[in-house]
Amino acid sequence: MMKKTLKILLGLIIVFFILISITTIFIVLFPKSNIEETTYEYGVVFGAAIRPNNNMSNTLKSRMDKAIDMYHKGIIKKMVLSGAKENQIRPGEPMVMKLYAIKKMVNKDDIILDEKGDDTFKTLINIKNSIDEPTKIFISSNFHIPRIYITAKIIGIKNFAIESSINENEKNVFFIFRESVAIWYYLFISIFYKLFII
Repeated sequence: MMKKTLKILLGLIIVFFILISITTIFIVLFPKSNIEETTYEYGVVFGAAIRPNNNMSNTLKSRMDKAIDMYHKGIIKKMVLSGAKENQIRPGEPMVMKLYAIKKMVNKDDIILDEKGDDTFKTLINIKNSIDEPTKIFISSNFHIPRIYITAKIIGIKNFAIESSINENEKNVFFIFRESVAIWYYLFISIFYKLFII
């Protein structure tokens, strides 16, 4: 009985690592940009960690810098800054992102905050329910783009493109491994949403 259990466990571990390996290759090879239009109505920036001193992490800063550059080049007209609002005392991700954008000469009237984007799935649902029809670019880290694209496609978001930012931290094996696991979870909840909630 013990040997049979160990064989099953070993088999599951092998299957897990095969799936993760295939997914990792998929993430690495997935196109990180598919912009076709010259101008988009919105650039949607996905939140990331905020440091205890209210400074953005390198990952979030790279996403914002990419969005700000696209804004000043006229590729996007407005920014949607999505993330979690932590509490009443400490500003959440969207507010920190907004303050940074304003410092970089982004017109405050061109900034929209999504303070209910607690995770990637919630951000995409919020976008689907608010600006589904207008053209938009989802802006995030290179390793994050495949999960965004697949989830958006499954839940039926319209008129979107993708664009990635990159910094040295995002090449870390940890980020790729985490995404390789997360993408399967998001695949499941997206299909569930598509079948039973929409």
